[in-house]
Amino acid sequence: MQQPFASRYAVLMRVLGTIYAIGAVLFLFFPEGIVQLINVFPAWLAFKVMPVPDGRFWSVLATSMMVMLAILAFLSAAQPSNRGYPMVHLASKLTSSAGFLYQFMNHEKYFAYLVGVITDLPLALIVAWAMVRLSLSKPAAASAGIPAVRDGGAPS
Repeated sequence: MQQPFASRYAVLMRVLGTIYAIGAVLFLFFPEGIVQLINVFPAWLAFKVMPVPDGRFWSVLATSMMVMLAILAFLSAAQPSNRGYPMVHLASKLTSSAGFLYQFMNHEKYFAYLVGVITDLPLALIVAWAMVRLSLSKPAAASAGIPAVRDGGAPS
C-alpha cells in the first residue's frame, strides 16, 4: 500500500529542518569557512572569487534565517494541514533566490551568488511542489488523521 503523501511530506519537512539546523550552526560558527568552500570552484569556471568577509554581522542574520527555516520545516512536518508554515518557507527561498540573482546580474559576478540561486531556487520549487501535492491529496491527508484546512488557514 502506498504511503499517504502527508506522511512523505512530513518526512521531507523533517529532512529540510535538519539541513537548516545544521546550516545555522555552520553559518554561526564557521561563516568564513562557508565562503572559502564556495570559493574553491570559481577559478575553474572563470568566475570572480568572493572576498571572505571579516565581520560577523551578516552571519548572525543568516543564522537567524536558518533557525527560522528549520522551525518552519519542523512545524510543517508536525502540522501538514497548516498552509502558513510552508508559505513563509517558500517566500524565504524565493526572496533569497531573487536576491542572489539580482546581485549576480547587477553587481559583482561572484560564483557564490550563483551557488545561492542553485541551492535556494530548487528548495523553493520542492516546497512549492510539496504544497501543491499535499493539497491535491486531501483524501490521503484525511486518512492520515490530518484535519481539513478552512480558507483562513486554520484547521477545522
